[in-house]
Amino acid sequence: MATRIKIGDLENAIAQRVDTRGDNFRMTVAGSRHNDRGTVAKALSHELAIVMATRPGFDSLRSVGELGGFELTAERFYLADQPLARIKLAGAPVDGVSVWRTENESPTPGLVVRVENVIRALDRKLAGERDWLEGLTTEVGRAKEQIGQPFKHYAALQSAYATRNSINDQLQAAANPPAPVAATAAAKAPDSPSAIDRPEQQPGSLADRARDHVRTERQPMRADAATEGQVVDHDRNLRR
Repeated sequence: MATRIKIGDLENAIAQRVDTRGDNFRMTVAGSRHNDRGTVAKALSHELAIVMATRPGFDSLRSVGELGGFELTAERFYLADQPLARIKLAGAPVDGVSVWRTENESPTPGLVVRVENVIRALDRKLAGERDWLEGLTTEVGRAKEQIGQPFKHYAALQSAYATRNSINDQLQAAANPPAPVAATAAAKAPDSPSAIDRPEQQPGSLADRARDHVRTERQPMRADAATEGQVVDHDRNLRR
């Protein structure tokens, strides 16, 4: 595993590290050994200028000194069309120090201090990698324990699916409402006409019903008139 390899490299780097704090400071640049950060910063700046002046397409990686038990290498890069030199600790899996051309033109002891801080941060880097590996190992163990076990949140998942389906049904019903009843009846009327629509079954008009009523009323009156005529004839016969 890459993380285990990185942890091993960090452990080796820490084992070879040399203390540079206070009077223990020593740094070698271009074969010369220095114990003053201001003086060595100027010498290091000169080496970095050579790296940044390397023409594009040519290998710019080169050794620029030794500090804290590590060989220092520098390589030219470009960022936003501006050249910079990146100092790294040979053999140590840590980020280096980037130095811009404008910064390198006015070197200060802070340039050297930045490299020292990278060396001192090896312990913190190692602790971070170990914590990450421990957390990963724990998660892998939990995953193995769950193999073959029923899904813990199965019921909640099914409930969520049911809720989602219900919401989808409601949205679909709202988007496609049923047709009104009156409209439905009107649409079906031509296929099944009612008695009102059939002329032969329609009742007569109001005038026709009035004439029928008059005929009905006159028939008894005619019968009464005939009877009255017979009675008159009978009386006449008796008088004779």
